[in-house]
Amino acid sequence: MAEELIEVRGQLFQLTTLAEIVQCVTMRGLDFEVADFELAKSPGLPSWIQLRLRADSDDRLRGCLEHITQLGAHVVDAKDARTEKVETDGILPADAYALTGLPTEIRAGGKWLPVPDPLPLAAIRIDHGQRAVAVPLERAKRGDRVVVRSEGVRVLPEPPERQSELVGLLGTSIPAMRPHGPALARIAREVRRVRAAGKRVVFVAGPAVIHTGAGVYLEQLLRGGHVDALIATNSMAVYDVEAALYGTSRGLYLTESLAAPQGAQNMIHALNAIRAAGGLRAAADRALLTAGVFHACVKSEVPFALIGSVHDEAALPDSFTDTLQAREALRTTLEGVGLALMVAEASLAKAIIQTLPGPVPKVYVDTSDYDVNKLVSRGAPSVFALVDSAESFLRELARNLGAW
Repeated sequence: MAEELIEVRGQLFQLTTLAEIVQCVTMRGLDFEVADFELAKSPGLPSWIQLRLRADSDDRLRGCLEHITQLGAHVVDAKDARTEKVETDGILPADAYALTGLPTEIRAGGKWLPVPDPLPLAAIRIDHGQRAVAVPLERAKRGDRVVVRSEGVRVLPEPPERQSELVGLLGTSIPAMRPHGPALARIAREVRRVRAAGKRVVFVAGPAVIHTGAGVYLEQLLRGGHVDALIATNSMAVYDVEAALYGTSRGLYLTESLAAPQGAQNMIHALNAIRAAGGLRAAADRALLTAGVFHACVKSEVPFALIGSVHDEAALPDSFTDTLQAREALRTTLEGVGLALMVAEASLAKAIIQTLPGPVPKVYVDTSDYDVNKLVSRGAPSVFALVDSAESFLRELARNLGAW
């Protein structure tokens, strides 16, 4: 019989952490008993509980511990974290510990050390000064010592900020047939709250923002100072330029939804014009580009990152077409972000969820129930999703923020 004493600490009444840990323990065939606990006397203060786990084999116990450590449990009287050397650049040891995105500490030299900026799925490197650093797989260098397995690691689950306007919505979605007005008003208040707290709001946009005519609302949000950074696909930027230069998107007039004469060529002409100008910033500075989302970005000095794709006809000079460079651009753009608004771009939204720390609230909007449900399941409990069109969402958000 193998046994271990574990502890779960935090705001247990606001989190499902304890229930998830108990479910994991029982489903894996382990027995447990409550060894000790202390409940907070007032809301917002941490509680803790200790559970004694018993299993019929050491392997079964270790397998369970590997899983529940990711959920926020840690072994009482834990030993120092184990480390192994990286033998080849960009290749981690087989048992390297992967961060969850939640605040994490590792035990080294008998002390618990915090891991700053715990990037999801990054490894943990121990530097010579007994400093823990999150290191993405591609940045791992030969000779680095990285943490392996979960011994000496503890995850600290964090509930959403109590003052957040999205408390109660995160981890859920609202279907198309339900009222969206109250949720949109709360999202607008959250934008104001996050920016007042000195954090940044990032907007993630797909081509549907332009196709639906919602670009005008995003422009106003940018010019009004409600968005601090923009992440978009290369194709979204091309369609934005097409709309600014020709009034069309994919050859259809945005004001009438009628096909423009030879309109199918507008997109390639727009792409060619920006490439000839040397990029979006150069085009805006030379007054070739006088309207649109990216004109607003340039003139309002809002940083943006464009991510290319294999199905793009060609890339704008501003776009990242190398996957590793694109990932670095995302990490840089997301620094200091306190709220992510993601509209009609499921692929980029997944990347944002994998890059932002777990507690940062994320809102996703799409007309696809499938994408909405998939994003909520992937990012819960920090994602709130709406089944809505880009045009409807952005129009009402701009109205609630007084930008339209």
